[in-house]
Amino acid sequence: MHERRWSAVFATQHVRSFEHGSLEVRGSDWVLASAGGTSLVGRVGEIIEFAAAGGSFLRLHLLQARRVTFDEMHGGRIKLPRASPSSEQCVHVENTSFHEVHCDGRDPQDLVFTYIY
Repeated sequence: MHERRWSAVFATQHVRSFEHGSLEVRGSDWVLASAGGTSLVGRVGEIIEFAAAGGSFLRLHLLQARRVTFDEMHGGRIKLPRASPSSEQCVHVENTSFHEVHCDGRDPQDLVFTYIY
């Protein structure tokens, strides 16, 4: 199914933002993305919409992505060393839950993320 979906793509376009539930996700926003038991916090890079024969789907390029664990029942803070390993990830928007986070970058040693669940 997944391979057929890609082979049927006939157009792409960059998207400035998208709504996922009550959250509007825009380029350069920090987000907490969770799917398949894995959670990442990162900055949104490109958002691309793929048009295919059966409809369209979105992919998000997540920059400075770091794996995190968080309390799914309450809001809180996540503190990560700036030196912690990060990566770039391609996120399947349709299969991912997103949560807004605020990144406090004032600390020279750590990135501090505040989230409301």
